Amino acid sequence: MITLGRTGYARPSSKASWTSRQEGRSMRTTRTPPLLAAVVAAAVTFTVTACSSVDTSTGFGLPQLQDVTGLDITTSALQGVLHVTDQGCFTLDVLAPIDQAADGLWIVWPDDAAQDDKTVNLPGDVELTEDSRISASGMILALNDLPQGSDKNSKIGSFGRLCGADTSDVVVLQDVADA
Repeated sequence: MITLGRTGYARPSSKASWTSRQEGRSMRTTRTPPLLAAVVAAAVTFTVTACSSVDTSTGFGLPQLQDVTGLDITTSALQGVLHVTDQGCFTLDVLAPIDQAADGLWIVWPDDAAQDDKTVNLPGDVELTEDSRISASGMILALNDLPQGSDKNSKIGSFGRLCGADTSDVVVLQDVADA
C-alpha cells in the first residue's frame, strides 16, 4: 500500500513490498528522491528543447559520390520522376528505359548538385522538387556496391538504409537535367 505523506510525496507503507513469482524473492519499493527527480526532469527538458530546433525533414543532406570511376558499371540514359520522402530522402521512379523501370530508388547525386530543404539545385539555375521530371545519365546498382555502402556505420551505408536502399536499389546520377 502507498500512502501520501504531509509533503504530498508518495511513500511506501511498512507493508509495501511485492514478490516476484518467477524468481521467488521479495523486493521493497523505494521512492525517488526529489532532487534526483528534478535533475532528471531538467535534463529531459534540455534534451527535448535542444533537439526540437533541428529540422529533420531533409535527412542527412544530399548524398553525393565525388568519384564514380571506381564503380564497374556502365551509365545509361534515364528518365524518371523525383520524390521526397518523409525521412528527407530523394528517390526516383525510373520510367525509361522500360527495362530498368523501378519505383523509389534512392538517389546519389553528382557533386555539382546542392540541396535547399526539399529542393535540389543544379548548375544553370535548375531547381528540382517533388514530382519534377528528370533526364540524366546514370547507373542503377545495389547499396552494397557503393563505396562503403555495405558498412552500416558509414554515412553512405546508414543513410542508404534509412532511405530503404538496402531493400531496393540505388540510382547514381550524372549530367542531370529537368525534363
